[in-house]
Amino acid sequence: MKRSAALLIVVLAMAMIAGGLSACSSDSNQGAAPAVDQDTGNAMSQNEAAVDTSEEGGQANEMAGQNETGQNEAGQNVTGQNEAGQNVTEGETTDDESMADEAGDEAAAPMVKLNLNTATLEELAALPGVGETLADEFVEYRPYVSIAEFRSELAKYVDEAEVTTFELYVFVPVSPNDSDTDTLMQLPGVDGTIAAELEAGRPYESVADFITALSALVTPDDAAAAEDYLVEE
Repeated sequence: MKRSAALLIVVLAMAMIAGGLSACSSDSNQGAAPAVDQDTGNAMSQNEAAVDTSEEGGQANEMAGQNETGQNEAGQNVTGQNEAGQNVTEGETTDDESMADEAGDEAAAPMVKLNLNTATLEELAALPGVGETLADEFVEYRPYVSIAEFRSELAKYVDEAEVTTFELYVFVPVSPNDSDTDTLMQLPGVDGTIAAELEAGRPYESVADFITALSALVTPDDAAAAEDYLVEE
């Protein structure tokens, strides 16, 4: 009887110990869960901070872009820098840009050539690459009746490439009824084919008749410019 009571006490004691251990394990698991949540929360906070930083970086880039475009969303002028590192405000141009614009305007302007038979020595000497010595040679062989004559005389002093360059600035007067093909090709817009057609239409009663025939073959601007090249018949 005493032995059975002792065994019962031992069994109860073991059951109580097992129950205590189970309770401790449950409490331990419940305490660990918030730690995971806390870590997750920290991770979420870090992601949110990264997003905020990205948004701030985007705003900074937009502000930098305003300096480049020269205007903000309110339409106000913003000072920025050009490629040369110069401070400029929208609507303003630098000295370099102004000079480039002027050079472009000069290049776009129509070139007025000099009549080789009537231009002054000073006018000829002022042409690019000419000078007084060569200008004297220009004048010495006047009057020119064809561009071939001018080329032949100048070839004594300079090469063919330089003669071609001089022809950008001078011309031999064109006779509607007498000038050869090369001389006719000095006229704006006239190539070899058009020159041949003009020669086939001879004789012309007047310069006006010649211009009428030319107008059917070139643009109105070229036909108008050609009048300065012609000599009266």
